[in-house]
Amino acid sequence: MLKKIGILIFILFILCIPVTAFAKPSQIEVFDIEKGEVTKKVEMNPSIQAEVEMFLENINEAYHKFDPIPKEGKLIRVPLQPSVTVENEWVHTLIDEVIIISPKSGEPHLMLFDDENNIHFFNFKYEGESFWKKIK
Repeated sequence: MLKKIGILIFILFILCIPVTAFAKPSQIEVFDIEKGEVTKKVEMNPSIQAEVEMFLENINEAYHKFDPIPKEGKLIRVPLQPSVTVENEWVHTLIDEVIIISPKSGEPHLMLFDDENNIHFFNFKYEGESFWKKIK
């Protein structure tokens, strides 16, 4: 009987440990399109989250070119913790990850996935100098 109580207490203790204690910290990944690999990882922090939220707030149009993924440049995957709600004339959804497409020539644009995993591409008007300094 005492053994069963000890096992039950142990199981309850294990179940009460937060899963986040074992989670890896969120990292931004910079993927080089030409090399076909992640070339840089940067720890996510509140200032980067704020910059990316400004990118999302400053979406000004849907991306209209035929091929949104360039042959040269970088894809920057930014996990968002907490998730951010994006509401504009094109999409109303909760975003937990943004992929910033930064071609070698041309302006960067955003790739987002909505709640139903539909893909959306957007242009935005925001410089974000401190973001680019931390990532490049």
